[in-house]
Amino acid sequence: MLEPTEAISKAWPYDFKLAYVVTLAAHQLSTDLHLFNGSGKHVDFQALLHTYYAVNAATTKVTPLTGLTYLNKVKGGIEETEQRQEVDVTGFTDSVYKDAVSMSGGKYNITDGSVSFELHTRGFKDLVVWNPSQEAGSKIGDMESGGWLVNHAAPNPVLTKWLYRDKFICVEPGSASYFIGLESGATWSGGQTITIL
Repeated sequence: MLEPTEAISKAWPYDFKLAYVVTLAAHQLSTDLHLFNGSGKHVDFQALLHTYYAVNAATTKVTPLTGLTYLNKVKGGIEETEQRQEVDVTGFTDSVYKDAVSMSGGKYNITDGSVSFELHTRGFKDLVVWNPSQEAGSKIGDMESGGWLVNHAAPNPVLTKWLYRDKFICVEPGSASYFIGLESGATWSGGQTITIL
């Protein structure tokens, strides 16, 4: 349970209680946020569950996102419409799919060809698909050098470039393009369940 401290209150001057609940099952992980607004006033906030999937980014596809409007943050946040039937993340990707839940009902599939996941979201409208690759991966302050890559030792230096690949992607439910409003005394919940298929 997180509650205001002196340092937190300087950045967020509202009374609140925030719980982050993690539930593990044999082939499933659920993570949920629960927020109580005890501030005596309406608050607006955003939330995003930063979930890293250890998959081969070169072959990973995320569905269903076809036809959705997204903010392409790689191109400065311009709005585009997703045309692909399966969204790949082969290079630097930072896309905020607005109101993705309207198409999918909050259910998405993530697969790299060898492992597949079903993602079911609750309380969030947006879905962020992010692959930092080298462009952003090298700027992550708390990641070890080259930490976004898998490096298989190459017997021949000529082959080395083919044996490096991005070792994870992020598929993140959240409220990244909008704010959630919460009245005084009210509680909000949002979460996700990830199932290995």
